[in-house]
Parts: sequence; structure tokens; C-alpha cells
Amino acid sequence: MKKMKTIYLTLVCTIGMVGFNSCSSDDDNKNDDDYDVGCTELTWYQDGDQDGFGDPNNSQLSCTQPTGYISDNTDFDDANATAYPGADELCDDGIDNNGNGVVDECGVLSQISGTWTTNFGVSYTITNSTIIETTNNYTYHILVSESNYVICLNDASNPFNADLYSKFVFTNIETNTFNLCQPFYDSESQEFIENATDPTNPDDLDAGCGGFAWSLVTRD
Repeated sequence: MKKMKTIYLTLVCTIGMVGFNSCSSDDDNKNDDDYDVGCTELTWYQDGDQDGFGDPNNSQLSCTQPTGYISDNTDFDDANATAYPGADELCDDGIDNNGNGVVDECGVLSQISGTWTTNFGVSYTITNSTIIETTNNYTYHILVSESNYVICLNDASNPFNADLYSKFVFTNIETNTFNLCQPFYDSESQEFIENATDPTNPDDLDAGCGGFAWSLVTRD
């Protein structure tokens, strides 16, 4: 009888230990499932102005991308959506939009914006984004602005050469006058103009506009 009790107690203890270990194993597996052992934390940067460029001074680590954060960290002004690397410079806004250290470097446009009339009686209104020949209802959308010229896309509603490309060249720029030449007006693309030889000669105002005289433009 004593021997039978010993066998019974041994069996009970063994079953109890097996049951205990089994529970411990289940708990361990559950914890492993809850914890993502494959997670790799990345650095995310706040994009407060939602311009696609992140603030290098405001970041957090996370396995997944947090709302309002991105992987880029090159924004130099995360409170202004018009200021980021490579942005178009907006004239007269007092902001260095592209981050090159110069404020409002708008090429020739900052000097010639306004309303003008040529010595041939043609009127122009020039802004940072368009040249409008009001006399004949032509609109040109400025794509490139340099120190002495602009390249434009002709508006789709222009009477002639709609949706083609033009180039305007300026010289002798003063406060109230300058000389104007439009050497390209029906080009197939911006690239065509950029790669073509410019026929203008600012030293010859009588015939230096592709064989024609430059226009004298006076501020209204």
C-alpha cells in the first residue's frame, strides 16, 4: 500500500509539472507574438508645412511612419510651404524660397515688372509669371527667368502660335525704359530655344534683333 501511494504521488507531481511547464510555454509564445522582434526603428522628421521636406530639428524614432512625419530632413523653414530646397523663387515676398542665401533673386523680372508701351505702340503688362501684350491679346507664361531674358509658353488662347514657345530678351534696362527683342515666338519647345543660337545683338539696336530693330519700351 505504501508503494502504491508513492507511485500515485509521483504521477501527480509529474503531471502537475508538465501542466505548469506547458502554461509557461504558452505565456512565452503570447509575449513573443505581442512584441515585434523584427522591428527596425527609423528616424522620421516632421513635415509641419506639408511641402514634402522634413524639419531636421524635429524627429522621432518609429518602426512605422508617424502621421505628419517623413524620411526627408532637408527643410530649412518648416513653417513655410513655399520655402524648401529647389523651390521657385517668389519675387517680392521677402523670403529665400530656395534656400540659396539670396532673397527674391528674380532675375530681370524684378526690374521690369509693370505696364509699358513700345515705340511701335504695343502695350505690355509684365508680372513675375506672365507677359501680356494687351494691344493684340497675347499672353506668355514665364517658364525661365534669367538676368536678361525669359522663356515663355504661349497661351492656348493666343491668336497665333498658341501653345508654342517664345523668348524675350532685354537690354539697357533703366528704371523707366529698356530695349526689347522677341527672337523666338513659335518654337516647338523650351529645350529648342535653350539649345538654339540666340540671334540678338544688344550692341546693335538698329538691326540686332535678328535683323530687325530692338523695341524701345517706356514705363506707362
